[in-house]
Amino acid sequence: MIDIAAFIDVLPMVVYGMLGIFAVTAVIYAVVALLNKIFTPDEENK
Repeated sequence: MIDIAAFIDVLPMVVYGMLGIFAVTAVIYAVVALLNKIFTPDEENK
């Protein structure tokens, strides 16, 4: 069975890991959105 005490002890580490994944995903999203804005050609130049 699951050791509940060990599970509770590990939860903070799991939360930090999930926050880290979320932060990295947000940074990648922001960089892609910024690059898309910078390198999208203007409608005038088409």
